[in-house]
Amino acid sequence: MNSVLHMRWWFVLTAGLGVWLAGCGKPPAPQVEATPPVAVELGTAGRGGEALEEVPGTVRPILYAQIASKLTGVLLEVSADVGTQVKVGQVIARIDEREIRARLSAAQAALTQLEAEHARYIKLLAERVITQQEFDGVRSRYEQSRAAHAEADSQLEDATICAPFDGVVTRKWVDRGDMAAPGKVLFDIESPTAWRLEAQLPESLAGSVRLNDRMPVWIDAAQLQLEGVVSEIAPSSDVSTHTFTIKLNLPSTAGIRSGQFGRVQVKSGGAAALAIPSTAILKRGQMEMVFVAEGGRARMRLVRTGKTQGSSTEILSGLDAGELFLLCPTAEIQDGQAIQPTAKP
Repeated sequence: MNSVLHMRWWFVLTAGLGVWLAGCGKPPAPQVEATPPVAVELGTAGRGGEALEEVPGTVRPILYAQIASKLTGVLLEVSADVGTQVKVGQVIARIDEREIRARLSAAQAALTQLEAEHARYIKLLAERVITQQEFDGVRSRYEQSRAAHAEADSQLEDATICAPFDGVVTRKWVDRGDMAAPGKVLFDIESPTAWRLEAQLPESLAGSVRLNDRMPVWIDAAQLQLEGVVSEIAPSSDVSTHTFTIKLNLPSTAGIRSGQFGRVQVKSGGAAALAIPSTAILKRGQMEMVFVAEGGRARMRLVRTGKTQGSSTEILSGLDAGELFLLCPTAEIQDGQAIQPTAKP
């Protein structure tokens, strides 16, 4: 009897163990996708045709002048301030001219007297009443008088300072009552309608630029992308910086101001680096990443970036040419999330 009971218990224990082992060996049930695939736009990583190097520059006016005095005298009138719009020939300052007028009157009186004497001596020389030497002395004094009169007349004109072209006053160095002196700057004037970008190019790019070349230019402060035309190239480089100056004429565009920072892209002649739109790069803390498309899912890739030029950013590592990536990933996208492309790359 005990033997039969022992065999029954052994059978039950063996059968239960087999059922438990069979249950452990079954594959897990397939998981159902929690969320539907996210619609995304894809791009293909690739390299451009030519390598470009970005060079900083400064916006300058094409027409610019520092208006300086030619005379010594007190400024009786200063009629232009910073920001004043001026027209060519418009009076912007006057120097006290009383002393100059007195000198001009004296020069005019002397000239009138010598003109009459010179005319009389011409007749006397023709009649052989005087010698050639006597006539030459009178003629010399007459010419000196004419020069003195012309100088005084010119100084009288210089006492009135006028704008040399249509423009705007960007700096005023003097006020009414100040003493003017030859060479002393009174105003800075520039034209607000014609601009250029001045950039210092490394010597390594000397052979990459030609006159009339067209290059893309960015003015960051004005959020402008323009096309500049090379108008001047310095024939020699600076010995201290080993750079040479180029000037690019810019189209007349609202929002440009003198002194603004700009960037110009210059062809360097090398192979172009891998670059993708900056919108494809996500930043989380100190990490930069892109999401690539693999097997219908978004896979996170850590990347190392280089220069940003315009709307594109250089990729130094983490992404290979030809790979598909998400053009505008959202901050909520996760590694391994199912995706559905909305358009062909």
